[in-house]
Amino acid sequence: MIPKGRDDMARRRARGEGTLFRDGSGQWVARLRVGGRVRVKKGRTQRECADWLADLKRQVAGGVDVCDKSTVAEYLEHWLSVARAGLRHNTWMGYCQSVRKHIVPFVGDLRLADLRPDHVQRFYSDRLAAGVGPSAVSRCHKVLHRALGQAVRWGVVVRNVADLVEKPAEPRAVVRALSGGEVQGLLLAARGERLEGLYYVAVVTGMRIGELLGLRWSDVDWERQAVSVSRQVSRVCGGGLVFQSVKTAAGNRMVALGEDGLDVLRAQRVRVVAWGEFAGERWVEGDLIFPNRKGTALEPRRVGLEFRAVCDRAGLGAVRFHDLRHTSASLMLRARVPARVVSERLGHSDVGLTLNVYSHVIEEMQSEAAAAIEAAVRPIVMELPG
Repeated sequence: MIPKGRDDMARRRARGEGTLFRDGSGQWVARLRVGGRVRVKKGRTQRECADWLADLKRQVAGGVDVCDKSTVAEYLEHWLSVARAGLRHNTWMGYCQSVRKHIVPFVGDLRLADLRPDHVQRFYSDRLAAGVGPSAVSRCHKVLHRALGQAVRWGVVVRNVADLVEKPAEPRAVVRALSGGEVQGLLLAARGERLEGLYYVAVVTGMRIGELLGLRWSDVDWERQAVSVSRQVSRVCGGGLVFQSVKTAAGNRMVALGEDGLDVLRAQRVRVVAWGEFAGERWVEGDLIFPNRKGTALEPRRVGLEFRAVCDRAGLGAVRFHDLRHTSASLMLRARVPARVVSERLGHSDVGLTLNVYSHVIEEMQSEAAAAIEAAVRPIVMELPG
């Protein structure tokens, strides 16, 4: 029971404090007058309305126009249009899919000023319950967090509610790495294939397929025995193949090669020159190390198909081309190459990322580490005199 007169007392609060009371139907009502306009919230519980009122007052104090009726959907569309210039096309298309397919249908009708952490948390839970994959829900969180972070910087809201929710668990990628013996079998099965050089360089450098297909002969420093990685081949959604700069500063790197690697490149050079002579006027000179037989960029999906055929001949089963990158990292770590060096060769932005992705390799090396340290400190056993 509410004491008699409590509603009247609530209505007589100081200006800017707002009111909280029960109406004739027993519902709780929160009301706040802002700049001559009134915002009203009705709810079943006092706590619900009190929290809404406190949040609204916090936004007013932060300079937010709480009377703006813009919805979450309207804001996100505006954010996407502004963010487009600073994003890669495929990244922007991925953001659009997360926003339009998942986020907007669930919370898009809410006013941006009214979006609360529990709305976002419920959105994640409902998407997972509806059978949407954890990876897709995790991407939604990243997009929403970034968009609301921009809203805070623009002064549209005073807090990023995505900071206040439990982030969806992102499934850990299953890493398949070949053993040294399996790599040798793969390279033997590829002997004489047009892409045998590509497979070898992929294993010894750990480069991504797009980076490999974007390499030019001008990127090879024969004296320093290294290759410069600065661009990649990508497929634009709704378009064809394009050359783009690598995504991060760490991705722009020099990767050293040994004598065997340089010999493979020399053989590849001979192969490419022969292709050019055979193609004649149809040849398009792009200075590519791994072009197709016309000199233009190889189609990554075509590379994947040919690679799977080679793996089948080698008896390796289901192996993706990207697994050669995992193979390179695993082989280097097992060979005691420092994790920082491995990270630099892979183009990771942080050595912590390398250690996290390949933690299984580190765990498997624990027993070897234990044996090594024990051998190093083992005392010499001396026989006592008889």
